[in-house]
Amino acid sequence: MKQLVGLFFLMSLMTSCNGVKDVTAHNTADGTSLLEGNWELEYIVSAPSLEALYSKQIPEMRTEVGKNTISGQDGCNRYSGTFQSQGNRFQIDPASMISTKMFCEGGGGQAFTGTLGRVDSYVITDGKLELKSGAEVVLRFHRK
Repeated sequence: MKQLVGLFFLMSLMTSCNGVKDVTAHNTADGTSLLEGNWELEYIVSAPSLEALYSKQIPEMRTEVGKNTISGQDGCNRYSGTFQSQGNRFQIDPASMISTKMFCEGGGGQAFTGTLGRVDSYVITDGKLELKSGAEVVLRFHRK
């Protein structure tokens, strides 16, 4: 009988843990995600400086973790879509991405959205959001 009660307890514990989300220190003290909010680009791997790609407007990104949505502007066009995030994993759903289609000189918008599509993880350190492709930081943002 003791074995049966122990087995029941163990099964109950395992079942109750299945619904717990992996928050792995990616939340603030009040439970909101550190990823949530408005971000402004400060680094992109494909350019020696932001001014080289974005003479008029620096790209911005807004993440809404509860809805798994991302939106912003890429230096010229507005974009929106969805993403998946668990722990430090972060991936844009390319099929969900939509964008305005204004003519833009310089290719900065394509550089930004192309790089965003390569992202597979993130790290937030000292208020900076670093989006990574493998081990390489490809985009860095600060809070706006």
